[in-house]
Amino acid sequence: MGTRLSQLFIIIIIIIIIIIIIIIIIIIIVIVIVIIIIIIIIITIIIIVITIIIIIIINIIIIITIIIIIIIIIIHILLLLLLLLLLLLLPPSLEQSVSPSHVILGALPPPGGQRGERTTQAQSQPATAASLLEIHTSVPDVEGVVRPPGDDGEDSKEKQQRMKASTRSVLGGVGLRRDGSYMSQNAM
Repeated sequence: MGTRLSQLFIIIIIIIIIIIIIIIIIIIIVIVIVIIIIIIIIITIIIIVITIIIIIIINIIIIITIIIIIIIIIIHILLLLLLLLLLLLLPPSLEQSVSPSHVILGALPPPGGQRGERTTQAQSQPATAASLLEIHTSVPDVEGVVRPPGDDGEDSKEKQQRMKASTRSVLGGVGLRRDGSYMSQNAM
């Protein structure tokens, strides 16, 4: 009897030890599985956060690009408005603003002005065939003053005396004294 009881007790102890070992193994497996699941969750959260950060950065870049495009469009519109304003401020007639009568250097004086003057202001009258001919046939003198054809810079009295002298020399022949008076050919 005693030996059987001792054998039964040993068998029960062995079964208890096996059950404890199985429980420990199950606990270890469960802990490992839980740790793996936690690691997977953490990795997933990190990936999601990184994806969200990348999406936010891409959205910020897109927004900055859109703002830059809008600023460029606004600058272009302002430049176009400035060009339109400049066009509106220009003279209404392109013929007047481009005509050769608006030459700044060597332009002829306006009608009624003094002949032989140097003028630095553009004339406001449109170019005509006569004015173009006068401009192109006018020759600057030694001082750089542009005179119309036939204008040699003399006073009207001197010019009249020269014209009279040439007329009289053709008709009867006269001489011009040093004091400016005329004498006949016989007196010469």
